[in-house]
Amino acid sequence: PALLTIVLLSACNDDALVPGTSQIDNSIQPRTANQVTLCHFTGSASNPWEIIQVAEPAWVNAHMDHGDILLEDNDGDGWVAAVNPCVPGGDCDDNNPDVHPGATELICNGIDDDCDPSTPDSSSEICDNGIDDDCDGAIDGADTDCGCNTADLLSVTLPDGSTLYVHPTDNSTSIEWGTYGLHIPGLPSYSAATALSDFNGETTTQVVVATEGPVDPPFAPQLCADLIAYGCDDWYLPAMGELNAMYEALGSIGSGEIPTGSYWSSTLASDNGVWALVFGGGPLPDGTIGFASKFATIRCRCVRK
Repeated sequence: PALLTIVLLSACNDDALVPGTSQIDNSIQPRTANQVTLCHFTGSASNPWEIIQVAEPAWVNAHMDHGDILLEDNDGDGWVAAVNPCVPGGDCDDNNPDVHPGATELICNGIDDDCDPSTPDSSSEICDNGIDDDCDGAIDGADTDCGCNTADLLSVTLPDGSTLYVHPTDNSTSIEWGTYGLHIPGLPSYSAATALSDFNGETTTQVVVATEGPVDPPFAPQLCADLIAYGCDDWYLPAMGELNAMYEALGSIGSGEIPTGSYWSSTLASDNGVWALVFGGGPLPDGTIGFASKFATIRCRCVRK
């Protein structure tokens, strides 16, 4: 009888490989199997590692346990996920070509772009570079970390000699003041004759916001209390005396920097209404003090001291 001899070749037998930088090992594997690329450990002192291609079953059944390293670059950025001695490795997101070791770390995107956890995604705010370095949504002088910048604010001198800083633009051109009929404990109501004596806008704003609670969209007092602008976070809705000082200095009889519109004060007339002041441009004469229902929608200009 004929003698049948079968020789089995190990899938990771270096003798079955043809020397070279890129080789194919299909030992005892179907020729239709998918090919994978490996950083292959040869065991040679002169050339311990080389890149080869093998059938996928060979990687799973032999090369994986042999110490070889699978080289996959799913996003085509030239970096593979596995750290290895053959090609650049250490890609921490192999599905994003913009992420790999050596990439520029972009701030505020929540991504480890350079695959280096020690590189911060944010930093302290640099106050003159036009970038939101600390990722808080405020840039340069608008960030409270840079200090309150009053240079770009309008300013008014109050009767007691103190300075009232006024936001340079309207914070809203159409906003309600508050809940109609809501009683706000601790705050007095003023008549038209006494409203101009109220300069307590900062305290009133705080009390109103605490009584109303969070509202979305906000009422005028909350809008000012929540405002962070020009690096300042202590804004409030001006009282009638403060609003009148703004009219005299900035309105049509002053510099004209606030030429038109009717503006909310924080001065209460009743549980249903608040005193407002006409700066100009309406049917009422400039400088008119008027009662406005809390649900009316007029302008709002926030201030601070």
